[in-house]
Amino acid sequence: METSGGGFNSLAVDSAGKAHILYINENGSDDYMLAGKLRYATNTSGSWVTEQVDGSENSYCRLAADGTNALHLNFWDGNGYLRYGTGTAGSWTLATLESSGHVGIYGVIAVDGSNKPHILAKDTTSGDLLHFTNRTGPWASDIVDSSLHLQYPTIASRDDLLHACYYDDTGYGDITYATKEVGSGSWITTGDQPVDNNTTQYYDLAVDANGKVHICYYDDRSTSGGLYYVTNKNGVLQSAVVDEDDTCGQFCSIAIDGSNKPHIVYYDALSDRVKYAKGN
Repeated sequence: METSGGGFNSLAVDSAGKAHILYINENGSDDYMLAGKLRYATNTSGSWVTEQVDGSENSYCRLAADGTNALHLNFWDGNGYLRYGTGTAGSWTLATLESSGHVGIYGVIAVDGSNKPHILAKDTTSGDLLHFTNRTGPWASDIVDSSLHLQYPTIASRDDLLHACYYDDTGYGDITYATKEVGSGSWITTGDQPVDNNTTQYYDLAVDANGKVHICYYDDRSTSGGLYYVTNKNGVLQSAVVDEDDTCGQFCSIAIDGSNKPHIVYYDALSDRVKYAKGN
């Protein structure tokens, strides 16, 4: 794929098991937190090809595939606007959802059983974590949770149940898990902690066809750092090491294919490359 850049990586896997990756390319900068051009990569043809989706200074991008293999994406542009797009390789339609200039940071996306998108994004003025969807027609939003310290949400959908996790950086940095029935009026939270000891804000969540949770996360501790994978597919939470190099795992993203196998894309800070892993 790319030989430089690769921040804010997001992975979706279609029904044929092909990978689709959205990421920010910072024109060779060593700082992977900088904004840059929005890029897309896929192996649908059998080899990796890349293209530009938007050429402005973007960040916080995410990608999801629906039941027809159409792609849905969101990103935060250089004006501070929350943007949404849909399409396939070579054909993208982009729209602005929120143009106040303070909504869109930490944006993530999932698609429900009716192929409708759901986006979580932070309002940096009010502190609210907002949920956007066009499920019933025009785009509308509701509040998931309110706290000035909420960061790094992730969202997944299965059988019209939305699953979300988000990080609170106060104290030791709690992870909150919340669910919402599509079309219902409120989010339900639980005290369950999906990430081991909340060691990092880099994590992602996916739900398979059986309703089982799959999580990847980066542990930044020098003694046990690296990329980890957690799942409850066998009834209890079990973890495994994906990449034990403590420079690998930032900006990780996970997706599940039609055989309930996990696919993970993540950033290698030492070599400044995007890496890809597939589970058994």
